[in-house]
Amino acid sequence: MICPCCGSTTDKANPVASVLRDVPPVSGAILHVLARDFGGFVKTPTIIDHVWGADPTGGPLMAKVCVAQAIARMRPALSKHGLQVVGRQYLGYRLGVAA
Repeated sequence: MICPCCGSTTDKANPVASVLRDVPPVSGAILHVLARDFGGFVKTPTIIDHVWGADPTGGPLMAKVCVAQAIARMRPALSKHGLQVVGRQYLGYRLGVAA
């Protein structure tokens, strides 16, 4: 299996790859950018640029709200695989192992 975060090959099943199959495209793009920096905080503007950067309109007007809603909707899928997304004001969001 190939890790969606770093592209390396692994023998173990990748929980992030499993979640990516279960979430809509926007949530998948958000998960991908969070997984690249697993355990570290990713600022919301960085997430918005990753998801809607190629959009000529710049994405939705309420992009911060869209990111928060997409993360809220993917949390149940993440928890099934022992993962969680933590949000902190001014820091952004962090994907990590559930406590």
